[in-house]
Amino acid sequence: MTDNTDDRLIMLRNGQTTFDPRLDRIPQFDDRSRMYGVRELVPSKKKPRSKFWRCRLHFDQGTEGACVGFANGHELAAKPAEVPSPPLSDRFCRESIYWEAQRIDDYEGGAYPGATPQYEGTSVLAGAKVLKALGAIKEYRFSFGLDDLILGVGYFGPAVMGTLWYSGMYRPDRNGHIHVSGDIRGGHSYLVVGVDVRRHRFRIRNSWGRTWGDDGEAWISFKDMLRLLQEDGEAVFYSGREVRFLRLKSGRISMFPAEGTRLQGFDGNPQIEFLDDGRRAKLLQNLTYTDGCGHDHFAKAGMIFDGASIPRWIGPIPVWSIIGSPFTGAHRRAAVIHDAECEVCNHMDAARYREEREMADATFLEMLFWLPGVSDLKALVMWKAVRVQAWWRYMQKRLRIA
Repeated sequence: MTDNTDDRLIMLRNGQTTFDPRLDRIPQFDDRSRMYGVRELVPSKKKPRSKFWRCRLHFDQGTEGACVGFANGHELAAKPAEVPSPPLSDRFCRESIYWEAQRIDDYEGGAYPGATPQYEGTSVLAGAKVLKALGAIKEYRFSFGLDDLILGVGYFGPAVMGTLWYSGMYRPDRNGHIHVSGDIRGGHSYLVVGVDVRRHRFRIRNSWGRTWGDDGEAWISFKDMLRLLQEDGEAVFYSGREVRFLRLKSGRISMFPAEGTRLQGFDGNPQIEFLDDGRRAKLLQNLTYTDGCGHDHFAKAGMIFDGASIPRWIGPIPVWSIIGSPFTGAHRRAAVIHDAECEVCNHMDAARYREEREMADATFLEMLFWLPGVSDLKALVMWKAVRVQAWWRYMQKRLRIA
């Protein structure tokens, strides 16, 4: 992706300007922020180490602002405590993080409906306050120096950055590096997802889609990052990420009170016929589920399945007798899609099976929450059952006895 500018200044909410509407991070520092550094959370004897935090979801802010919202969305989607979709989506990043940050920061107006005047931009600090108010984190910790950033990413987690963005940073070079060179184009927020101590560089995740850089990511050297931090740059780490999980709210499950999970849905009904053995069934027409990020999950007509992705027994516990057969009940559509995805996972090696099966089970839980007639308790019991089964099959693959 190239420079999306035409050298016309765009006014932001605090009187600052940018040449690119996507670059709308506004510097805002709280004196108390320097009192709560990330270094306090890293044991004093720890030495810098290389570490990379997986982030499975890719968000794209398009040509609009909201970089603070999208950087925080990527943080929520990253390890060590990944949040699934939904609630995470491009819409969530824009409306539930960015717009809410604009409502609570120090400046008038915003980009949200009804805001007067209409302006883009907000701060990394405001984004952190929104996540805390939503219950996604317990607290936030800042890093204003290179050494603290290296240790924080190495031991604590990804870092939401707020820095200047130069023209030389738009297009990574052939080695995948961006460089602090050229003219300042505006302020940007992005996520540092890794640190390579041996090669003196950070790995960043941008919010300009998967076509930017290497699948949405690039490298930046320690030297360049130090310069950005010295030019009113900042990095924020989130504490208490391990407590982020689905919680009961108003008779359904939601990550955050303001967002529901029933955003997408199924296309089709699982018309099936049992085979002669009475234990397997054939799907007669295609079934599709579209998740909260707009990704489609398929079960194709002609698929033979036996409901095995939901274990019949876990030890002495008769799972089907408690929650019902995968072939019947309100959860049947979710069970068919889950069977199809688990069948694909079964042919993978142990490492890939573990990752892909985890995603398939997360989608299964999402489908159960979406379906009317499936209680929250039943959904959680079914999800727990398939997670136990997934662990057992993963161990079988590792021990080569599958």
